[in-house]
Amino acid sequence: MRMNTKLKEKLINIVKKKIKPKLEEIHGKVPGLEVYAMMGNDDWLINMPLLEELQSYGLLRLLHNKKYRLGNRFEIIGYGNVPPTPFSIIASV
Repeated sequence: MRMNTKLKEKLINIVKKKIKPKLEEIHGKVPGLEVYAMMGNDDWLINMPLLEELQSYGLLRLLHNKKYRLGNRFEIIGYGNVPPTPFSIIASV
């Protein structure tokens, strides 16, 4: 599916004008906080380079194909290529 210019700008602006400033605000209030993120099934790949940029600034950690320690007892592991499940997920309106 081809993306029109308006939609592309809108998706880019969500990351640049909403997510990035909010992460900067949160990190200003809670230094050292670790934020983890992973693209979802409905996310557009156009945002991946932007999320990678946020990671390079230390604002978040991308989870896909990564493993991070959470304290001494837990790990968080990301894998974003999950096929559809056999469960029916019905969105309520």
